[in-house]
Amino acid sequence: MTSPNRTQNKMLLPAVVEMEEPLLDTRKATNEDENSENKKVRLHGAVIGFLTQLINISGTAVITYRWGPNADLFAEHASILDHAMHLFVSMASQVDLFLYLVMWLGLTAALTDRGIEMWQQFLGGPHSARSIFVMGVQFYAGVVIGSFLSWFSLDFALGLPAPVYPMVSVLFFGLVISYSMVWCFDMEDNPDEREDACV
Repeated sequence: MTSPNRTQNKMLLPAVVEMEEPLLDTRKATNEDENSENKKVRLHGAVIGFLTQLINISGTAVITYRWGPNADLFAEHASILDHAMHLFVSMASQVDLFLYLVMWLGLTAALTDRGIEMWQQFLGGPHSARSIFVMGVQFYAGVVIGSFLSWFSLDFALGLPAPVYPMVSVLFFGLVISYSMVWCFDMEDNPDEREDACV
């Protein structure tokens, strides 16, 4: 003989499943949107990383060709225009440092409440703190991949022997750092996991 509670549970189960289906569909659609958004962010990062590294390498090549490999920026130049051009090209050849500084500040801002609010306003939608941080990490991973492709394609185009193993190891190291940041973010966000990991 079945108990009345079990009979009620069997009667309520289809209603509960029916109520949860739209929530599951919404969650699935949200996950698909986040995955699509992360792919776009990663692609943008790869393009920016590729172009930034290309500008950096080109600037260094121009300095070496025009003023010599160890040219002093503050040495006497032929004209003021030549000095201004040397200064501009030197700054352009360091654009990757500026990019990494901006990325670091953006990721750090995503760890604070005010930073999350700022990014939510900028992105214009109800994004969770984790999704914003993951987008930043995806962008960083894209920049690392784009920089790698830039170096590799330039070596290939010039017919130079590409140092594949060092390049791949640096790429792998950068990606491990990127995705370990998400893991650390999740550990910080979930105190139970953090306590288990510390035991």
